[in-house]
Amino acid sequence: MGSDATWQDAVLSAILIGSVPILVGGPVLLSVIGLTVWVSRRVRSRNGSRPTDH
Repeated sequence: MGSDATWQDAVLSAILIGSVPILVGGPVLLSVIGLTVWVSRRVRSRNGSRPTDH
């Protein structure tokens, strides 16, 4: 038994490396979307324009 990496080690490493952008980027993306919706609602309510005011 040497220090050669087996295919299980390679798969596990690929899964771990692939999960980092998802775990970091997912919450960042959701935060940006949430803040955009929140700010647009505040701006719409400040301007008094409502979609039902036709």
